[in-house]
Amino acid sequence: MAPEQNASIESGTACKVVSSNGVARIGSGQGSMRSTMCQGTAGNVTRMSGGVRGRGREASSYLDWALESTTRARPASMTRSLLLRHLSGMLLSILVAVAAQAAQPIEVRFKVIDSAGQAIIGAPIRLVLALGQTWHLPEAGMRATTGSGGEVNWTANALPERRRRKLPTNFFTQVLAPAEDTIHLAVGVELTYLARAWLVVGAGDRFDNGTTAQLDGLKIYGRDQSGNFSLPAVQKEGAWYLPGVPGALTTPGFLVHRLAIAPAERGWTMEFTVQRASEPVAR
Repeated sequence: MAPEQNASIESGTACKVVSSNGVARIGSGQGSMRSTMCQGTAGNVTRMSGGVRGRGREASSYLDWALESTTRARPASMTRSLLLRHLSGMLLSILVAVAAQAAQPIEVRFKVIDSAGQAIIGAPIRLVLALGQTWHLPEAGMRATTGSGGEVNWTANALPERRRRKLPTNFFTQVLAPAEDTIHLAVGVELTYLARAWLVVGAGDRFDNGTTAQLDGLKIYGRDQSGNFSLPAVQKEGAWYLPGVPGALTTPGFLVHRLAIAPAERGWTMEFTVQRASEPVAR
């Protein structure tokens, strides 16, 4: 069989089938032959149509994934563009996941007021984020003195907890409602009452609609034998029992007056106002 005059060779990562216009004779049969020789990763493709004595035959050997079609090849520049877009998407997903696990600045805006709602000025306090494993230690956090408005502002870096909680509404709706993702923050303040030091902890869960719910209630801790604030006050049948204080009390000495969590430019802010009860009068 004589070589065909219009046969061609193409190079690249994919190839096109090139048809010849010549006629090849095989035995007594006649037909046309298409031949493509590809150099690169796609391999070689040979297709023959027509046949011998009326019988057709076709032979092919190539990688399916390397050819998008037998008539069109994807340019190398398009392949690189798609690859770069895919890698960029993967990198962005990784960065978002890392940022979600990184510590963020949390600004605590604390204020303490008396039973009449007036600011308590010059009160020695200690603020600590009640997150992690060491918040109950007496040296954790920062010590300060309240200013003219009874306030102390403090910023610390921490990783907020993420929880699944139900937003409190009426009983029927809350039973049927699914749990939602929340940002959980808790802050403790060391204050004195009954001539003892107590760690008063307020915690809140911020829902996506902006609601901050105090689902864990007020918690108060007294010192253990090591000086750590690990002994919880207990409320039972409407009375409070403070560790180390004999008898039952009608009040634990403290009340969370305000607690609100809001997003900030790079982290979160937490407003925490505590109302301290008046000292009981000995009679």
